[in-house]
Amino acid sequence: MGKSLSKPNTGRRSFLWKAGAAMTAAAAAVVPGMAKSSTGKNVEAEMLAHQLGMLEDETAIRTLHQTYEALLDSGNYEKVAGLFKEDAVVVFNGGVFEGENSVARLYRDHFSAGLTGKKLGPAPGIEAVPETVSVAEDRKFAKAQFPYSIQVGAPMLSNSSLVQMARLHGEGIMKWCESGIYEISYTKCRKDGSWKIAKLEYRVLSKTDYRSGRAYANPISIPQFDKTYPADATGPDSLISQT
Repeated sequence: MGKSLSKPNTGRRSFLWKAGAAMTAAAAAVVPGMAKSSTGKNVEAEMLAHQLGMLEDETAIRTLHQTYEALLDSGNYEKVAGLFKEDAVVVFNGGVFEGENSVARLYRDHFSAGLTGKKLGPAPGIEAVPETVSVAEDRKFAKAQFPYSIQVGAPMLSNSSLVQMARLHGEGIMKWCESGIYEISYTKCRKDGSWKIAKLEYRVLSKTDYRSGRAYANPISIPQFDKTYPADATGPDSLISQT
């Protein structure tokens, strides 16, 4: 009798093939899930870092404004201009001051001459305005609103003997209380990530003869800028048209 040939074990091969295919399919299903999970964690981490960065920016802006108020309150006018960017704009008392030199002129010359900027308690009858700080999503720009109540002054123009005597004693300044809202825009410096004031506008709500400790405040009318620099040595670059 001839030698019988053994038949290939097709059942075993079929089983191994099916098992391998199943493992491959399972691996294919797991790997995308892992990638998706990892990506999700990365997105969450990025969102959290962004939110923390926004909070840090808001804190930095509030600190910057506190520095601005502290410098004015102490009469350190020379350093105030350093808080602004080079092409900043300040709107004050009907005048617009544009650029580094003009902003410096406003604080160094005009504010110092009238001892402007000293903080006062809000005059009676003036409602408090809430503070708001809004940082842009790209974290390059921000806007804020802060209430203010400050002493504003202007040298008396009279040459009477009483005024001249007052000047000799460091007085001769007409003073009043001005309350309102700072409307401020900020930009972030590319070099060091610090914030600078891009535009600051004094939005006046009241002008009174109030002094801290008084129980009353009488409204007063104070003329706005009517001349520009250099006709007015401490004046603005342009005037806001009155309608």
